[in-house]
Amino acid sequence: MAGSVTTNEDLFEKLSALANKVVADKRWQTENDDLAVEVFGTILYGYALAVGRFMMLLDDENIRTAVTQCLVERVGVAKKWAIGLVEEAARAAFDEKYHPGHHKLVGVGHEYMSVNKLKKLVDNVFANIESVRNW
Repeated sequence: MAGSVTTNEDLFEKLSALANKVVADKRWQTENDDLAVEVFGTILYGYALAVGRFMMLLDDENIRTAVTQCLVERVGVAKKWAIGLVEEAARAAFDEKYHPGHHKLVGVGHEYMSVNKLKKLVDNVFANIESVRNW
């Protein structure tokens, strides 16, 4: 960070650390499909929302930009699809009735804010992907 100013680039770097570990994990090779990306992207949005708002004091637009950039550059999601995923996650974050499953996954991401060990977060991402597959 430059001085005390926090930007969406700072958040992007924090999100990238998690995304890079997820994508590099051998489980991603078999799990990497639309459902897994949707689950991970929604969790990532929840994580970004918590870190971006509470720790970095960023506005919603900066948070959405950082998540979209991370999904495109680190996960390999098409930009238009990433924008739509982030919009859906953002809407579900504040309206449980809109999409209860996404609301729950955003909440999971929120809980990541206090976890410092990336391995634990990566394992939890894959556990949530498996859980959603079994719904």
